[in-house]
Amino acid sequence: MASNLPLTKTFIMNGITAYKPSGPTNGRVVVLRLSQNNSNKQYYIGYNRASDFNSQTQEYRDCITIIEKEGSATGYAPSKIKKALCSRNQIFTISNWGGDPKISIVIKYQSNSDNYEDVTIAITRLGGPTIPPTKTPTPPPTKTPTPPPTRSPTKTPTPPPTRQPSIAPSTSSAPTEYRGPCENLNTYFWQGDPSKTCDTFVAIKPRIRCKKKDTVTGKALRKYCPATCKARCKNTSSPSTSSDNNPTNNTNNCIDRDDFKRNNRKKLNCDWVGRRKTRKRCNLVDDNKKVSEYWCRATCSKYNNSCQK
Repeated sequence: MASNLPLTKTFIMNGITAYKPSGPTNGRVVVLRLSQNNSNKQYYIGYNRASDFNSQTQEYRDCITIIEKEGSATGYAPSKIKKALCSRNQIFTISNWGGDPKISIVIKYQSNSDNYEDVTIAITRLGGPTIPPTKTPTPPPTKTPTPPPTRSPTKTPTPPPTRQPSIAPSTSSAPTEYRGPCENLNTYFWQGDPSKTCDTFVAIKPRIRCKKKDTVTGKALRKYCPATCKARCKNTSSPSTSSDNNPTNNTNNCIDRDDFKRNNRKKLNCDWVGRRKTRKRCNLVDDNKKVSEYWCRATCSKYNNSCQK
């Protein structure tokens, strides 16, 4: 994706078993390649539809697969699966796009048809210029100078300035809005990143991140995210309040937790839950909390009502 393309673009993915050159599937995407400048890494996106001759597949059933290939785009090169998105709202981020640390590509599982024949994904570019430069230069300056100033002073002086200075501007990088004492600031983004809000960033590791300070204002994040961080706010009925004991109060809580490790094994995370036997693994209980309701809400949303769709 070039840096001057639209910020977000959607694609309808179709499994190879269901695609036909003519008919309702015409125009769907079977494989999507993302290429970048200044890098030899290519990314391929496909939909592993478990139907017809592919119905016996065991891994990543009905999932969007993202494969990274390092080397030539046309010849043989080693490749590996970087991520499988198996339910709505799951995302995968590619950082340092095109060698630019300010640009990232976010791939999101957006929606699916009732029979899972089609899946819609959204690809968003974060950072970089939003509008390409104009092809033609701006008009040249005028040839003649502006009129000269008057020679004689005005008869009466202008009004004197006010004695007291005006109110100093605020220095906060976070926009202000009217909200209750237990409501998160919906327009607050950690370090200016729109993907890192109170619900998607602070709520993942609240014990650590609520104590962090904003890099511009120096205020602790609990000032911006009281519903997520403050104990007295967790029992309120505010629609913005987040609670681990009642994860379905807010649709923004429909996410997988990074700190989930089944039996303290690092590889047994939410990706492991979605890889195979997902329904069975979603019903497991770890640390007295059900996997589908606390640890892997996004991965398990297909099989229960742990997330609102």
